[in-house]
Amino acid sequence: MSFRYVSLCDRDCVYCGEPATSVDHVPPRIIRKSYSLHGLNQKDFYVVPACHDCNVRCLGANGPWTLKERIQFVKERIRKLNAKILTLPDWTPEELGQLEPGLRASVLSGLNHRAWVLRRLAFVPTKLTQFRGPKPRLTDSF
Repeated sequence: MSFRYVSLCDRDCVYCGEPATSVDHVPPRIIRKSYSLHGLNQKDFYVVPACHDCNVRCLGANGPWTLKERIQFVKERIRKLNAKILTLPDWTPEELGQLEPGLRASVLSGLNHRAWVLRRLAFVPTKLTQFRGPKPRLTDSF
């Protein structure tokens, strides 16, 4: 089987832009044999850098099989998982200053988490390049 390996110059997760700690197989390795048996093109097989969180979000999914579909799928799962945090209102510095220190720390933590989720959802893999090469090992530094 031939694969196209996808690399990001700085080894970011192809789904969210966080540092990659693993690789994801697109389509999943478990269905590749049946994918090939149905005459579908192996040029659409990828191994992409992924963070653990995004890689886990793809596990057990009945599809999607293309890289573009998987990116959309992962972002939707991130959005659903963080639905509550995404509804946090913005706070002015004056409003935060009126809060008791423990509550202020909790609110700031929530706002920082929301900003992190929004960065992941906004990420677009602009440095995506395709290449053929040796299969990356999990021990390789990402």
